[in-house]
Amino acid sequence: MAAFGIHIGTTNSCLSVYKDGNTEVVANAAGDRTTPTLVAFSTHDKVVGLPAKQGLIRNAKNTVCRAKRLLGRQFADPEVQKEINNSQCSIIEKDGKPVYQVQYLESQKLFSPEQCISFLFETLKDLAKNHSDGNVFDAVISVPCEFAESQLNVVKSAAARGGFNVLRFIYEPTATLLAYDVGLKHHHEHVYCMVVRLGGSSCTVTCYSVIGGMYKILSNIHSDEVGGDLFTQLIALHFSKDFLRQYKEDPQSNQRSWSKLMSASETCKHTLTNLPNAHCSVDSLHDGIDFSSNIASKLQACRNGIASIIFVFYFRARVDLLNQSLLTQLQNLLDEALTASSLSKDQIQKVVLSGGGSKMPCVSKKVQDYLSNAEVHFTLPADEVIAIGCAKQAGIILSNSCNNDVSATASIPCIQKPISAIVENCEPEVIFAANLPIPTRIKKTFSSSQSVFKMVVTQGDDHSELLAKVILKDISEESVINAQFNLNSDGSLHINCMDEISKSTSELSVPVSSTCSARSC
Repeated sequence: MAAFGIHIGTTNSCLSVYKDGNTEVVANAAGDRTTPTLVAFSTHDKVVGLPAKQGLIRNAKNTVCRAKRLLGRQFADPEVQKEINNSQCSIIEKDGKPVYQVQYLESQKLFSPEQCISFLFETLKDLAKNHSDGNVFDAVISVPCEFAESQLNVVKSAAARGGFNVLRFIYEPTATLLAYDVGLKHHHEHVYCMVVRLGGSSCTVTCYSVIGGMYKILSNIHSDEVGGDLFTQLIALHFSKDFLRQYKEDPQSNQRSWSKLMSASETCKHTLTNLPNAHCSVDSLHDGIDFSSNIASKLQACRNGIASIIFVFYFRARVDLLNQSLLTQLQNLLDEALTASSLSKDQIQKVVLSGGGSKMPCVSKKVQDYLSNAEVHFTLPADEVIAIGCAKQAGIILSNSCNNDVSATASIPCIQKPISAIVENCEPEVIFAANLPIPTRIKKTFSSSQSVFKMVVTQGDDHSELLAKVILKDISEESVINAQFNLNSDGSLHINCMDEISKSTSELSVPVSSTCSARSC
């Protein structure tokens, strides 16, 4: 049985499939494993994805970009007003909500952001047909942590119009952790994780506490001031200054010229993720001038009308230097996320990167240098990892035969404070970490060097709350004590200790002072 994982990004989207126990990303007709989140309208037809991006320069006024940002928002929302200033496609008000105004089929038409996203879902469904078992397209869809319930309803409606049945929503950083199986293999492991998502137009840093396979968000910091497109823009600005200095003409003064320069700079950026140098083609950049820049030599250009392709060589080290200001902003987001989660850098054990922007070597190096003690994961393609995590979640739902619960979060009982055991003459040992979901149980083995085994069980970071005392008398000094701790759903703790040699036991049950509800997402 097949199920799908879908990530609708602001810049690009990705489809993955879970089938026969395996997860794989589905390529589109062009062979690309991600699809641009663009919808373009013309007098003849409507196109989605790569064809829309290819025609962006000449048809910008009728190409819808970043529709995800407007989903479920009112026209007066500050985010909508900000997007109006950044969008080349006209955004107007209708019934208090934003709509795109475009020329389509020789007349003026209005399309809501929800409609545009549904067109994207339709395109992804066409890709999914070859992997489906029939006419049912079950899917787990990722959403930002900031999405409100009303926005989830809009996404669900758009997905349904596009032909998908939504099994569940999952937060984007949670899907990233799932893709790497964080917290799934060692159920009693308690780790602090950080997910750094650098997308095309934004950056999100999320800190997690992962215990017993449950993910709890400790902090989530989002910024539209840092994104892969801004890195591209810095490169384009540098080229633009070179061109202005040489020819006294500014490519930024012409929208078409600037779009061509941005496109060339994006190609340069992508190439530099894998190679130390890159070449981009810029033909007739501005006023008939073909622009060529070699970082090791002076600029050259030709003013003739020959439609020749001239290569722009650019080196990774130079790009990294240009991007220092954005990398500093990225580090500030990392600092802010740690502060909000009350964690230190040394406490973060795992870091996972996602988003196309994190492919840049300067970004991964910045994160690795900042969190030098953490294990950094970026072996999976960063722009596909969220969709992969969604597909894995879909597989879990199918294997557990869960019903269709599309909520993004659920309340789960957990303990609020850590529970520790302190054996006489030994250091305290944490048995159950704070925020661990209940019920749960764990077995521990202790050694005794005396004829009496004494252990106290406490709750709290400072061990100030005494829960129980366990004493086993008349035991051998070589004895091994097997202890089992059961933390029950009613908030009680059951302790059973047995000496392996004498078989003497001590058993008791005590109430735990504080439990709470955590959010699974």
